Amino acid sequence: MKYRKKLIEWLFEKSQRIYTNMFKNHKAWNINKIALLKYPKGTIGKQLGVFLDKNEFELIPKVERHDAYHVITGYGTNVEDEIAL
Repeated sequence: MKYRKKLIEWLFEKSQRIYTNMFKNHKAWNINKIALLKYPKGTIGKQLGVFLDKNEFELIPKVERHDAYHVITGYGTNVEDEIAL
């Protein structure tokens, strides 16, 4: 079971880069964590900023929606939750 999880983690890491580079051809949001944290309390923007700050993340251009989905669904950032998301 341990090897299966390691394989899934490795495949996830490799596929993440391919997905970002090949399939994301829309414009980036052009916003950062600091700007999001200035949004009013109770907004998805503020919640996204808090999520990024809590996890010590920055938005990745063209895949910003992914982190917003974490906020909306409540899924975490471990490999199992990433795959579920």
